[in-house]
Amino acid sequence: MDDAVQKALKRRDELRRELEKIDNFLEVYKEFSRTEPEQSVPLSPQEPVDNKGNNDSHPVRPSQFFVVKSKRPAKPRDIVAASAAILRAAGHPMTRGQLNGALKEFGVIVPGSDPARYVGTIMWRNQDTFESIEGRGYWLKGEPLPDDF
Repeated sequence: MDDAVQKALKRRDELRRELEKIDNFLEVYKEFSRTEPEQSVPLSPQEPVDNKGNNDSHPVRPSQFFVVKSKRPAKPRDIVAASAAILRAAGHPMTRGQLNGALKEFGVIVPGSDPARYVGTIMWRNQDTFESIEGRGYWLKGEPLPDDF
């Protein structure tokens, strides 16, 4: 097979996987916000956030999605829903610092003096939804780990 055709087929498969992640995110977002995503304000691209000395940048780019409109600190159930959506969109486990950075970029205000620690506490308290993967971060309970991570 021609090299150009192989590259095109590979790219098509990558795009299909990315679109599936976006569809999953939009489904969870709609449930989380109780509004249609088209009614939300798109974010502009930003650099990854450094989360209190954690140099792990997160892979989810909010510019692909939408911002949450609230100016008040999020409730734990909202952090759970948003974190689940972020993990589905990322397609692999994320540390509490990475999740905190992604939540911040989506406009979710995490309360507390150490928001990344607060996110970790929420993950721990919701072990029916999330599981901690040693050395990798948090993942969605019951969902298989991606092969390439």
